[in-house]
Amino acid sequence: MRKRLNSLKNKVDQIPSLKTLNQTLFTKDVLNVLLEELDLSIRARNALANAGLKTVDDFLALPHHKLLSLRNAGITTIEEICKGVLAIDPNNMRIQTSMEDKLLLESDEERSAKAHLNNINIRELPLSVRLINALEKANLMTVGEVQFFIASNGLSALWKLKNVGRKSITEYKDTINQQLEKLLKGYSYNIKSALDEILAGTPQNVLEVIKDRFGFDTGKWKTLEATAKKRGCTRERIRQIADKWLERIVRVHRNSSLGTILENLERMMLNYKGIVSVIDLYQDSFFKSENRRELSFLFKLVSEGYPARYKIVDEHFLTNLDNEEIEAMHRDIKEAALECGFPIDEEDFYSCIAASLGNISQGYLAHHLITREHIEIIKGEVISLGRLTYCDRIEFIMNRFNKPMHFEEIARLYKNQFNEPEVQDFLRVIYSKLNCDKRFIIVGVGTYMLRSKFIVPSNMNQIVSACRKRLRELSAISDTKFLLLNLKQLNVDTGNLNEYSLKHLLLEHGGFVGYLKFQIGIDEFEEKCERKDMFQVVYEVLDKANAPLTVRQIWKEIRKRYGYPESAVSQKLHDTPEFIKVRRATYALKKHLQDYDNMFHEIERFVKEWIAAKQRPISTFLVTEALRGAEIIPHLPDGLAEHVLSLHPGFIKVRRGYFDLADNVKVQI
Repeated sequence: MRKRLNSLKNKVDQIPSLKTLNQTLFTKDVLNVLLEELDLSIRARNALANAGLKTVDDFLALPHHKLLSLRNAGITTIEEICKGVLAIDPNNMRIQTSMEDKLLLESDEERSAKAHLNNINIRELPLSVRLINALEKANLMTVGEVQFFIASNGLSALWKLKNVGRKSITEYKDTINQQLEKLLKGYSYNIKSALDEILAGTPQNVLEVIKDRFGFDTGKWKTLEATAKKRGCTRERIRQIADKWLERIVRVHRNSSLGTILENLERMMLNYKGIVSVIDLYQDSFFKSENRRELSFLFKLVSEGYPARYKIVDEHFLTNLDNEEIEAMHRDIKEAALECGFPIDEEDFYSCIAASLGNISQGYLAHHLITREHIEIIKGEVISLGRLTYCDRIEFIMNRFNKPMHFEEIARLYKNQFNEPEVQDFLRVIYSKLNCDKRFIIVGVGTYMLRSKFIVPSNMNQIVSACRKRLRELSAISDTKFLLLNLKQLNVDTGNLNEYSLKHLLLEHGGFVGYLKFQIGIDEFEEKCERKDMFQVVYEVLDKANAPLTVRQIWKEIRKRYGYPESAVSQKLHDTPEFIKVRRATYALKKHLQDYDNMFHEIERFVKEWIAAKQRPISTFLVTEALRGAEIIPHLPDGLAEHVLSLHPGFIKVRRGYFDLADNVKVQI
């Protein structure tokens, strides 16, 4: 007996919280607390249930020798139960767990964080599949629903859910705490923590494939072939793994870490005219990372995850521009470069161009000028641009002036600007180039203007029709002097046209043939039926179909009557807001879209609130992603945001794909 008592005393001495429990006075309310409400392990719960202990009072009333004799309850389990009882708050009868303290947000500072957290779907949190399935089976779809469930039924209610144990509750508690921490800090985390969040929960074998394929550790992307060879599988298997992973992270993280990355990426794209380099991102507070290879990984991630929005150009740069916009930027760079007098210091050269174009990626600017424009650099000085034709340089010179220029004056300015070495018959070369290129229009004897700066009469179609009619009546060759006289007799306003410019403009229209000097005739095969512009033709095809059509389907219909190339039809669909892009290379009219008016007003409301909150323009891509991700408009057509903002008088386009409030732009002006 003495040995048993000594043994019992030794065991009690090993449980310090049991001594504290025996020395503590508890109120009646505490004694009536159910033991199942305590944050205990499954082993401890089962031990108490098997012993028939339901309340704290039952547990405290149990003698020490019976307490230590509980089945499957050793010293560690008894210690755990004692600590759980001591954790009860006698003032408000709540178990003091960090999860509940953070879930039940009451302070003014936390109110906005609570509202945002409550709206997050549990599938958007990095939780295990087991826990997500258990919560969904209990019809708990959002954090707010889980929070209300806990507040109404107590923490113990979670234990009653099938397949939810201590590990699952700890997982949920830690995840919610992390989310709250980020919200209360105002999303002040950087690209590293965002990428860690995206990669968290990815199976190790998949993670190794993704990191290898997208260059997470090396900064160098690998082909499907190289990745597959390293793992002894097929290219198709690697592609399937990557595609499935991308689909999951876009779905799960579009409203959290990935959404934050995209928002900051769109901000950078706006600031750098649509093209950024790793160095540009590295200099930004959000994207600054200890390891620049992570930014290369990010480039590949977004270009593969959103191929319709982003692409990688020249292997080192990320852009959201299409090919035409990139070409337009190249033209702007060339024009700005030509403004610099040669020779010029290389650094001053880059600074001069950047000052003209605005905030542009310095890395991309230098790359383009060296690899594409082939600038000639000798001893740190830029001597000239490469790949510039005579006509390119003539156009640059004439673009400075809004007046006609004689070819001899153009030749003189050309020599001064480009330090051109003497060539035989240089004047004849300039004269020949001016006559053979459509960028220039002759307006007098040896005198030219840029076609883009020549003011064409607004009634040019009327002038063309009258000239064609008169030539048909004559059934012979005439000249532009005679045609001008005839136009005046018919009281047709000819503006600033003369015999030189009229011939040039008539030849731009189909059916006219030029001869010597001012002589001009009409092609006997001129089409007699009235021609429609491309917009009317495309509209009629879509209207007749009464359903969305692909670019190829529209072009095939048009080809039956007109000779427009497919690329021209595609460009017209792309550039005209009346044609709504519903998905990749597929367009429709607004009457083809169900619930068009409601979607129009929802987009209008969202964009106004976003711009008012962020105080900067927003891209239509971000609008579409946000509305789809929040399931405000789950099946929002790809191009509807662009359509709405282009046609709405309250918004103004600041760059292709980016819009601001019209009032904001007026204030800036």
